Amino acid sequence: MTESSLKTNSSSKEFKVTLLARTGNKTQGSIDVHVWTQPERLKRALKFGGLCWGLSLISVLLPGVHFILVPLFFISGPILAVIIYKQIASLQNGQGPCPFCKANVVISKGPIKWPATDWSMDELCTKCQNNCLIKM
Repeated sequence: MTESSLKTNSSSKEFKVTLLARTGNKTQGSIDVHVWTQPERLKRALKFGGLCWGLSLISVLLPGVHFILVPLFFISGPILAVIIYKQIASLQNGQGPCPFCKANVVISKGPIKWPATDWSMDELCTKCQNNCLIKM
């Protein structure tokens, strides 16, 4: 998937992933990835940046701590906005069988680098307490 095709439509896509064990066992699972359009990314970035600046204004009223909070929120607003804007996609959810005990492993929500050609993460099986390496 190219950057230009991501700009035209926001969508949630399902991808197949491989859950790997240290012993070499493999199982197949799936993840749902939400991809934002450029206007959606800009809206999210402005929302989070504006929230920080709003907290900066509210912090003016707090005696003592406003010397730290106002500059902190004021400076973190644009930094957070840039970080949020650069996030093209987000992992919404996922699941697959554990390669050790075959119990269902729930893959947690979080940011994902896009395009996710060499993406991987660790997830803990709640039944056998073993780490599973999850790869695209």
